[in-house]
Amino acid sequence: MFNEKINNLIKEYVNKNENILLSLGIIVNGKKYYFNFGNNVRDNIVYDYEIGSISKTFTAHFVMKYVELNKLDLFKSVGDYLNIEDNYPTIYELLTHTSGYKFLTPFNYKITKWINYYKKNLYENITDDDILKALIKRKKKKNYNYAYSDFNYAILKLVLEKVTDKSYNELMNEFIKEDLKLINTQLLDDYIPNTNPIYKNKPINRWVWKKNNPYLSAGGICSNVYDMVKYIELQLVSEASYIKKCHIVNKNTKARKDKLLICPGWHAYKSGNHLWHVGGVGCYKSSVIISKNKNIAIVVLGNYKGHKSARVNNIAKMIYGYISRNRNKL
Repeated sequence: MFNEKINNLIKEYVNKNENILLSLGIIVNGKKYYFNFGNNVRDNIVYDYEIGSISKTFTAHFVMKYVELNKLDLFKSVGDYLNIEDNYPTIYELLTHTSGYKFLTPFNYKITKWINYYKKNLYENITDDDILKALIKRKKKKNYNYAYSDFNYAILKLVLEKVTDKSYNELMNEFIKEDLKLINTQLLDDYIPNTNPIYKNKPINRWVWKKNNPYLSAGGICSNVYDMVKYIELQLVSEASYIKKCHIVNKNTKARKDKLLICPGWHAYKSGNHLWHVGGVGCYKSSVIISKNKNIAIVVLGNYKGHKSARVNNIAKMIYGYISRNRNKL
């Protein structure tokens, strides 16, 4: 299907263990292609994966829907919605990772030295109260450049529940089924994937997600390659404004020497015409690349931590480059 280098990279990934799986979905020239790789792949099984931080794009679309319904104001402080007085980031700043909250806020980076991220959910015991208390301590002091943070989306979960008086779980699962029409995609606390994560060549336990965990909004969705292809197709063709508005670049931010642009929920290049996001929950890894100009979209899902020469994101980028150059040969 691909060139020798890509084929060898995929083989190197799945041959580390008999239980390793890699699923690939491609949209090009209006056609859809699906592939499952692994030593024990069965044609009659649809494999599920935790998609990790790609879940943030789902949350962003849902937030934008409520902006359209006039239940949220993008440029209003989250403190106004959570009834805490002082200067806090806006909804838009949380969506575009410009709140100033860094990656592991409210944790200290040193915590990762004694917690094996691949085996244990760092956020397992966090509650809504923990998020609110951490937010109250972190007032916004100035305008910030890009700093990726799961904490941003945990706060958004609290805001959504406040304005709707419903649980995030109920809201998101309903949005996924009724608006996005993804039948086999849902939050992890309500569903168990049929694939095991693989660490150091052995199956391990999945991350534990407790009911109503605030970080589900940042990384708690489970899906399969067929639903994810439907999802990335929506990014290409949907006229829904809550999708299209998430492709608009935040022009006030600069990141990684101007090579990276930020949209609500998505990372982007070329003024929002090239979208991407990666995800990682324990050993599950995922990558999405979408070119609206070229009408190409790719999703790669894996259940293995991988290694430097065969990471899911590397595979996705190499396949995207190959298809961009050879789209008329497919």
